[in-house]
Amino acid sequence: ENMQDQNFDFLVGITLFASVALAFTLQKKKLYPKSVGKVTVSDIFVYPIKSCKGNRVSAANISKTGFAFDRIFMVVDGKNNFLSQRTQPKLCLVETTINYESFMLTISSPTMSSKLSVPLQQTESNSDTFEVTVWGDICTAFEAAGENGNTWFSEYLGIKDVRFVRMCDNFIRKTDPDYAIDGQASFADGFPFLLCSKSSLEELNKKLTNSIPIENFRPNIVVECNVPFAEDNWRDIVFHTNDNSKIAMTVVKPCSRCQIPSLNQQTGEFDKNNEPSRTMKSFRSGKAIGYNKEKFKGQLFFGQNVDHQGREGGTIYIGDELEILSYYNW
Repeated sequence: ENMQDQNFDFLVGITLFASVALAFTLQKKKLYPKSVGKVTVSDIFVYPIKSCKGNRVSAANISKTGFAFDRIFMVVDGKNNFLSQRTQPKLCLVETTINYESFMLTISSPTMSSKLSVPLQQTESNSDTFEVTVWGDICTAFEAAGENGNTWFSEYLGIKDVRFVRMCDNFIRKTDPDYAIDGQASFADGFPFLLCSKSSLEELNKKLTNSIPIENFRPNIVVECNVPFAEDNWRDIVFHTNDNSKIAMTVVKPCSRCQIPSLNQQTGEFDKNNEPSRTMKSFRSGKAIGYNKEKFKGQLFFGQNVDHQGREGGTIYIGDELEILSYYNW
C-alpha cells in the first residue's frame, strides 16, 4: 500500500508539473469559490461511434485515449473526412449498444430494418488501412464492417461513398500541445474526456423556456456539485474510485460549444430558436465569463476538457468522489 501511495504521489507530481503551463494559455477574471462541498460522479457515458448515441454505464475502464471504446469508430465521407451531427443531424438517432461480455457493438436505427453487429476489438492488416481526417488531424483507420457497414450508413444518411471506420489501435493521435502536452485522443473532437456538471445544467435550465437534458452536451463524466460552473476553475483533480484506487487527471481547456447542444437528441431536429445557444450568449460566452484570451471571447462554453496524459488502466464508477487538488488562479 505504501508503494502504491508513492507511485500515486509521483503521478500527481507529474500531473501538476504538466499542468503548470496551462495557467499561461488561458486567463479569466472571474474567480469561482473553491469550497464546493462534496463532488461525486453522477453519470458516465461512452460513445463508441463519433456523433452517434452514447451508452450510459455504471462504470468505465480507462484506455490511453479516454474511456475504453469511446469514439473509436467514425463515419467518413467520400474524401475520408469525418461526418458529425453538425452536418448530418440524423447521426444522433443511431443507437449503439455495447456488450462488455462478448465485446460486440450493436448498431441500429428506428428507420433501418437491419442492424449491424461489429466486434469492438479488431485487428487490422497494413494492406487494409488508410488515412481519415478529423478536425485537420490525419489518422490511420480501416473499414470496421466491410461493405455491409458502409452500405448501412450510406442508406441511412442518403449519401454515396460513405465509409464506417475504426481507428487503428497502434495509431497515436496527439492532443493539442498548447493544452495537453502528453495526451492522446480517439476520434473525439480533441481530448480524452469531457466533464460536465449537473448543477451547471440546472442553472442553465432555469434560464430556458424548455429545459434540455445533459445528453445534448455529450459528456463522458457528469458530476454532482453544489456550485454551478465551479468546474470552470478546477485544474488538477483526483477520482477516489469504488475499488479504492486514485485516478489523477487535469482539466486542460474549457469546452467551446458548436450548434450540437441545440440539436434534440431524440428527434434529430435543431431548436427553431437556437436554444440553448441563444441564452448561453448572455452568461456563458468567453467575454461574459471573463476570459482574456481573445479567440475565446465570442465562443460559448459548457463543460471542461480533461486529460490523463495517456495513462491506461483504472475504472471510474458512478458514485466516485472527486477531489479538487488545484485551481486556476486567474
